[in-house]
Amino acid sequence: MTSPRSRIRCGDENREEINHKVLRTMEPLLKKAVVVFAKVPGKENPKSRIAAEAGREKADIVYSELLTATALQVKEFDHFISFTGCEEPGPLRRIFPGARAFLVQQDGTLGRRVEDALCEVRARGYALLCALGTDCPWLTPEEIDRSFSMLAGGAEVVVGPAEDGGYYLIALKDPCIGVFSVKGWGTADLLYETMRLMNDRKIRYTLLDSKEDIDTFEAYARWKATHPPRNRETGL
Repeated sequence: MTSPRSRIRCGDENREEINHKVLRTMEPLLKKAVVVFAKVPGKENPKSRIAAEAGREKADIVYSELLTATALQVKEFDHFISFTGCEEPGPLRRIFPGARAFLVQQDGTLGRRVEDALCEVRARGYALLCALGTDCPWLTPEEIDRSFSMLAGGAEVVVGPAEDGGYYLIALKDPCIGVFSVKGWGTADLLYETMRLMNDRKIRYTLLDSKEDIDTFEAYARWKATHPPRNRETGL
């Protein structure tokens, strides 16, 4: 005979599964948004390692190509650009012509800035959020869409691990869940620290396939070797 305690536990699990099924059914109705975190091209180039290896001019070209690749990744989604490096988005408006809005990053740690931007977009009525940078041209729109489906299917967080120990994508429903409070931003420990926090807090998460960020000229050369230019205007 099943004990009352067991019946309650089973009931909780059934209710959770029902909630997940309801979310999956409602997925087409849930508003989804991608938030891209980018630095305005110009005075400073975020590809400092590439500049040291191949020169500033080449680093500017690489960053321009990465921005264009990112714009192609997100163009089919509602997307917002959270920018830094300047008070105005400047050329980002041309690169991301379909952006819903351009949001100036606030002061604070990178984690705090990411959380603040996602909270601002959530306040605009978006239920499923995806944050990404501009370093991973290997990412496809289908994988972004898949991260949204995973959220609708019951995951609280979806993470795309980067080979350097960070992550190229993080999707979630609630940006205030605490995942951006970890230490390790800008280090090879970010993914580990984030997963440890989620495990400690029993946050349901799913991992996508690992991908390489473009932080060195060698990584850039690997990407270009497998993705020859198809468009004369964009070089992509």
